[in-house]
Parts: sequence; structure tokens; C-alpha cells
Amino acid sequence: LRYFADLQKAQWAIIVSGICGGLVFGFLWLMLLRYTAHIVVWLTVFMFVALCAAITLFSYSKAGMIGQNDMAAIVGSDSSMQAYSSATESSSNAWKYIAYAMTAMTVVAFLVVVLLRKKIGIAIGVIKEASKAVARIKSLLLFPIVTIISLTALAIWFLSISMYLMSAESFSLNLGGGGTEPNITASSNATGFNVTSPSTLDLSGFDNTFHYLMAYHFFGLLWTTQFNQSFGIMCISGAVASWYFAGPHDGDNKNEDDDIQSKLGNAPLFSSVMRTSLYHMGTICAGSFMIAFIQFLRAVMAYIESKTKDLQGKNRFLKCIMKLVQCILYCFEKIVKYISRLAFIQTAIKGTNFCTSAIASMKLMFKEAALVGIITAITDIMMSLGKGVISMFTGLIAFIWLQYGFTDAETR
Repeated sequence: LRYFADLQKAQWAIIVSGICGGLVFGFLWLMLLRYTAHIVVWLTVFMFVALCAAITLFSYSKAGMIGQNDMAAIVGSDSSMQAYSSATESSSNAWKYIAYAMTAMTVVAFLVVVLLRKKIGIAIGVIKEASKAVARIKSLLLFPIVTIISLTALAIWFLSISMYLMSAESFSLNLGGGGTEPNITASSNATGFNVTSPSTLDLSGFDNTFHYLMAYHFFGLLWTTQFNQSFGIMCISGAVASWYFAGPHDGDNKNEDDDIQSKLGNAPLFSSVMRTSLYHMGTICAGSFMIAFIQFLRAVMAYIESKTKDLQGKNRFLKCIMKLVQCILYCFEKIVKYISRLAFIQTAIKGTNFCTSAIASMKLMFKEAALVGIITAITDIMMSLGKGVISMFTGLIAFIWLQYGFTDAETR
């Protein structure tokens, strides 16, 4: 109760810092990437290569393959690092293999940076263009809130229906007729399996009825969750595509800017939402169904594993098979998610159906595999850095507000 009371007292600090502060710092981070993306990206790349080299050097020292005098010349004779990195007999062999592996990783990282430097430059250009799109369509910063609200409402709905199902003692199936639709009714008194009327069938005699209904309800949660996320991806992709093809966006000419605005319209994100709602709901349903189905299979496998733990303890081969199937399903889910996301983007740009968009996306990905990999890696790093920076700054604002913003000691 104390924690809930603290949250209630600090609710405005959390709301203002988390929502408003997150939006402000997110916009500032995008502006920073727009003008300094090349510096941030190349600094991150060089720091990664330098870190690999440092870990390699440290591993050679722990393995005893670099003499103490050599290590002292690098880090200093009075450095505590020099004492910590000295070799030990018990672990020298393990550190030797680690040193070899880190050497290979450092060489590969250096060669990748040298050979793919032009593609890294293209990835930096993509980040700059993305920041320009968000700067032009500022409503993109607010649209994820709609997705979060819809997912929260979906979670509340799922929990409410789950509680109703778990509290029911019997279920009856209305077969329809007389102008009524078939439906299942839950009641709190169990009467056993019987036919109460020509159109009503009591299902309480079936022990698995509850499990079937919960499985159906759980799959509905997975499918609807993926549908919400996919809908957001396609809406944002459509708005950004509209902005991109209204370009070019490199000049500062006022006439060009007005021409871009006339092509883009006053509400590009709203136009994308309407296009998606009117023409592409089937594509979203198809892609989200595939992802939800694989997630449901993973949940079934997790349930089977929990029920067969004793049997797996006695049979190592069965345990390996279970782990292998789970690993395959996990990898398959990641692949389908990635392909579906590319298909949604392709659909938002060209308006093709799901299968056509997925095939076109796969052809492009195989044709430019190196470029796609570099762009994905760099954008993931930039997103992780942005999340960390924004979280730290919003947390700092909330701390300062709570520490110095309240005057009375009771609410502090």
C-alpha cells in the first residue's frame, strides 16, 4: 500500500516527465541525429572496434601471452588494471581461447568497417531522412500513444473475460434459430450435461470446455495484439512514404517547401490511417494472423514442456527435441515478423497485397543483404542509445521534481 500511496503522490511528476518530457527529448534527439548523425554513428563504430581491441589485449594478458613488461608499457606500471590483468595458471587456457576468438572478432569488425564504409554512409543518410520526416510530420511522435492505449484496453478486456470464464461453473451453447445468432452462455450453477431446449446444449459435462474457450480467447489476444502493432506500422509507413515521394527534401527554397506541403497535404498521417483502414485491413489481418499462430504454437509447446518436465528429466533425447522445437519456432517467429514488417511497408508504398509485398521485400532484401544488415544494425543501435538517453533525462527531471518541487515534507 505504501508503494501505491507514493505513486499517487508522485503521479503528476511521473505523467509530465514521462509523457511530455519523453516527447520533448525524443524530438530533440531526432534533431540531434538530423544534424550530427554522421558523428554519432562513426563515433559509435570506432568505439566498438576499440572496445573489441581492448578486450582482445586484456584476454592475451590474462592468458599470459603478453608479458608483464609489455602490459605495463600499455596501461602503466602503477595502474590497478595492470595487476588485475596478470595471468593466472588456473584460467590461462580458457583466456587463451577467448583471446583467439576476440582477435578474430576484432579483425572481422575492422574489415567490415573498412569494406562497408560506403554502406554505413548510406545508413547514416537513412537516419537523417527519417529525422527529417518526423520533423515535418510531428504527429508521428504522438501516434504510438494511440497504439499503447489500444493495447492497454485490449489487455483489460482479456483479463476481464478471463476472470468471467474462470468464475463460471457451467457453459451452454445456444445453437441459434428463431432469428438469434449462435452463442455460448456461462452460468454459475453446474447442472451436468443435458439438453435444456431444442436449441440450447449444456456443455458443463465436458471437462475441457473451459480450456478450449481459454485457448480461443488467448489466440484472440495474440491476433488482436499483432493487428494493433501492424496497423501502426503500416500507418506510419504510409505517412513517411507520402512525405518521401513529395520531395526532394535537400534544399531550403521556400517555393520547393510550399510545393512539398501541397503534395503532402495538411494531415498526411490521418490520410495514411484512412488508406490503411479502407484498403489494407486484409493485408494486416493476414500478416498478424501468421505471427499470432506461431506465437500460439510456442505457447502450446511451453505448456507441453511444463507438463512433461518429469519425463524430460528421465529422457535427455526428449528434452533436446523439446528445446530444438522451441528454438525453431522462436527463429521462425522472428523471421515471419521481419518479413511481415517489410511487407507492410511495401504495401503502404505500392498498395499491393500481402503475398506480393512479401515476395518483393524478400527479393530486395536478398539483393541488398549487406546494406539491409548495416542499416538494421545501425538504426537498432541509434534507437537503443536514444531510448537510454531519453529515459535518463526524463528520470532526472522526475527526480528533481520529486526532490525539490514539493514544499511540504509529507508529499516529499
